[in-house]
Amino acid sequence: MINSLRVDLPSDIYITGSNASILSGELATLLSGRYVQVDVYPFSFAEFITLKEIDATNKQQVKQAYLEYREFGGMPSVLDAQVTVDNRYDYLSTLYNSIMLWDGR
Repeated sequence: MINSLRVDLPSDIYITGSNASILSGELATLLSGRYVQVDVYPFSFAEFITLKEIDATNKQQVKQAYLEYREFGGMPSVLDAQVTVDNRYDYLSTLYNSIMLWDGR
């Protein structure tokens, strides 16, 4: 199906997700030479500080940023200021379960 979309539509196709095993079988054969794997990682604490525009010389701001980073990590989806705390926990719980239940097989 993915290959037919590539042929029928003048577009780029992006397959995302944490389950890279699909590219080890038939799909990889069909897309041979036409895909690039890009690994995405959470922000480091230094990147988190930069993103949040924290003054690294202000110990109080750095401490508050560290407490937030320690609690929620550096996943880009949870760093949006518009996301509620409950939604952050829901997202992280879903992400954890997805990795442990599906990728950990």
